[in-house]
Amino acid sequence: MTKQKLYLAGPMTPDWREGVIRELEAFFIIYNPIKDSRQDCQIHYVADDIEAARSSNFLLAYQPGDQKPCLGMAVEAALCFENKGMVVYTDESSAPDPLMIGISKRSFAKLEDAVHFLKCLAT
Repeated sequence: MTKQKLYLAGPMTPDWREGVIRELEAFFIIYNPIKDSRQDCQIHYVADDIEAARSSNFLLAYQPGDQKPCLGMAVEAALCFENKGMVVYTDESSAPDPLMIGISKRSFAKLEDAVHFLKCLAT
């Protein structure tokens, strides 16, 4: 079975990304913008990330409860959705974004639940 592409959208911090990659790398080809896009200038990483979001089969959008909503994550999720990819949204805040819920196949309150859902989809 061919692995499908999963885009990681959310805060540009390595901690949550590394855990998700460990859990899902056996099931998906994972696009991690921190490592997989050209970081030499803004126009390059934006172009790389837009193309990756458009061409992904799945997008995991993660919003931690202790951070402000991320506009970049919403744009990437919308691009994936518009191109028939499946958005899986996790918002650990007390006020999940209605637009993100609307474009998501599933939404979760905990990252580990979203990761488990993605594993189930891949097997």
